[in-house]
Amino acid sequence: MADDRQGKDGATTPLVGLWVYDSARRVLSVDERCRALFALDGAGDLPMDRILAAIHPDDREGVSTSLVEAIQNKGDLHGTFRIPRDGERDGWVQAIGWHDDAGGSTALSGVILDTTAERELEAQRRLHLAEMNHRIKNLFALVSAMIGSADREAQSREDLVENLRGRVAALDRAHSMISGGEALEPLPLDDLIERILAPALGPKTVTMNVEPVLIPISILTPLVLILHEWVTNSAKHGALAAPDRTLTIDARRDGDGLRILWREQAPDYDAKALPGFGSRLLQASVLQLGAEKTRNFEDGWLTIDLRLPLDDAE
Repeated sequence: MADDRQGKDGATTPLVGLWVYDSARRVLSVDERCRALFALDGAGDLPMDRILAAIHPDDREGVSTSLVEAIQNKGDLHGTFRIPRDGERDGWVQAIGWHDDAGGSTALSGVILDTTAERELEAQRRLHLAEMNHRIKNLFALVSAMIGSADREAQSREDLVENLRGRVAALDRAHSMISGGEALEPLPLDDLIERILAPALGPKTVTMNVEPVLIPISILTPLVLILHEWVTNSAKHGALAAPDRTLTIDARRDGDGLRILWREQAPDYDAKALPGFGSRLLQASVLQLGAEKTRNFEDGWLTIDLRLPLDDAE
């Protein structure tokens, strides 16, 4: 890979590689950094076909077309494309070129640099933003369910206010756990589930059969995200959306791991709905835990079976 230099802020900045393209001979003169970016050995000019072969197949035509247009129009070249890397995600590079009057009408000179780190950082930012937006939507959905439930249960204005105040406080505690700002040591699983359920629960009874298990901090965040997603979905479409529906939660040791079985009446559940961001967030959390999850919907009942390793949990 190309030489890197360390910036004042500690970031690694790739040095710029230089190239000259002669379209008449379809050859590229490159420096060592360009060769490193394309993972090409040898010395001397390189046939353009060899360069194109090192580019991702889906991007080759675009690169070739941009070169032809820049030569024909005696204009500038701006392009970003991928370079496959063995056993790794594709790398991204940016090429900038300009018409080379000194080299004749068929020449372009330019620079190339590795933008993989910037691309991955931007992808992480988009993912974090999407997750934040999803959490906010979940909070609104949960608050809406809380208000509807509290209104049905309240006998007076004072009852309504007190009910909502208690639920908002519970929601705040659950949110603190999700954001990682509260838990400093392993938490009992039954307490964890109860605190996440509380904002949507009200006086409704949930059947819980949970063995005494401590959840280590190392897996707390993904597990809380999963449970919070289940509770939010249940408050919108499942057992927590109506007072006459049943929800049971069983959790017990399963060898060296933990098994959580969530079963609820969910007549409004749409088994054919396309997966949204919540589903992707759930899947990412399951992968982070190294867990296995199955979901089954039959005769108006939704069953979710989650099995996860629990090393050094106590």
